[in-house]
Amino acid sequence: MYIFVTDPPIRILVPLFALLLAGRALAGQHHCVHDRIAIRKSPNLRSSVRYGPGAHETAIAPAATVASRDRALDEVAVGSTRSALRIHVEYQFAATSVAAEMKMQNDIRTTVMPHALAFWQKTLKVLPVSGPLRFDRSCASFFAHAEGKRTCAKERSPAKCGTNIIPSSWLKSLKTCDRCNVDDVCTSCSTTPEGAGLRDTDFSIIVTADNTEICISTDASTQAYASACRWDQNDRPILGKINFCPDATQAADDKLLKSTALHELAHALGFSSQTWPHMRLPDGVTPRTARKADGSVQRGNVECFDGTTKSEQLLAAPSSLWTGAIAGRGIDHAFKIVTPKVAAVAKAHFGCDEETGAELENQPTTSDACWGSHWEQRVLNGMC
Repeated sequence: MYIFVTDPPIRILVPLFALLLAGRALAGQHHCVHDRIAIRKSPNLRSSVRYGPGAHETAIAPAATVASRDRALDEVAVGSTRSALRIHVEYQFAATSVAAEMKMQNDIRTTVMPHALAFWQKTLKVLPVSGPLRFDRSCASFFAHAEGKRTCAKERSPAKCGTNIIPSSWLKSLKTCDRCNVDDVCTSCSTTPEGAGLRDTDFSIIVTADNTEICISTDASTQAYASACRWDQNDRPILGKINFCPDATQAADDKLLKSTALHELAHALGFSSQTWPHMRLPDGVTPRTARKADGSVQRGNVECFDGTTKSEQLLAAPSSLWTGAIAGRGIDHAFKIVTPKVAAVAKAHFGCDEETGAELENQPTTSDACWGSHWEQRVLNGMC
């Protein structure tokens, strides 16, 4: 049975049986700190990506009006060709001569990650990226022009995914200029050439095993953490990272590590409290939540389940999330994902025609929302 987080974006369809399996394996052993490390979106973290092949027609948006599509079941789109999600893995392990660390790195590379990759690549169908996947370079400073236009004055180098360096061969070209006058004429310009990019890739994941501050500051049950760090023009994650905490990883058994990797890769692919307000309609383009002129999600006051109100927080459109009372549990403001696909699968799973969707963690686990990045443990056995 599948729960579809969106119809189709954002961007991940989550097999309910898989997350329940992960929840059972991780219960009491794996502490998920995802909401503490989610990378905040900004224009510098978006890259325009071309998708193909064929028409991208839906009942909502004709082919001629839709520039790109996203992760979904094949039957959602009419006339488009979908194929298995192609994931590129970049292992950025620190050099070591310690036998235990070498074994841990080898296990992650040969057993743990292949298990998670095989599952998600088989499960997710996407409209493939057309040509090599490349990411935008970031600018540290700009020259501002009329009508909001800008010229890059200095590149922010190296480009990073969190704390990890993105290989320059993955990046697009970037023009920088030393001077621009009042007439918006720029001189002393140069262009950094584009890299070869990642061929046959729809999503890339950087994998590390570093004893980071997050690993040190949390208890030993935190085996790993993950997040997306780059998105396309329509909020589809295209690059993410996973870090395995060395001490906890070396102490865990193979079954737990595989479940952890599967779970964390889901976060990197977009299963996150940060993404619910960025959902789009089945055309893959139209936002469900009101956007500002710069494309960012509107913010406002949100009342949490505990009665507190968060001001200037990300808002979620009623068509994506619902908040209301949960009978018998004394919760006045629980949050559910209530897109049509989620509601349909939840009704079938629970055998209840009155079910409206699937409930999320409702404790405020992040500063940006009253909802968390996992299904509610009491309802779906816990995803952490």
